[in-house]
Amino acid sequence: MIIAAIVIGIIAGYLGRLLLPGDDPMGFVGTVAIGIL
Repeated sequence: MIIAAIVIGIIAGYLGRLLLPGDDPMGFVGTVAIGIL
């Protein structure tokens, strides 16, 4: 269950960066954390 949430967070974070490109000070881990939430 936790691994599935992490994978979904990675996908959501990637899609978010794809839709809103630009300079983002947040790193990969932060993006995944926001995607999980």
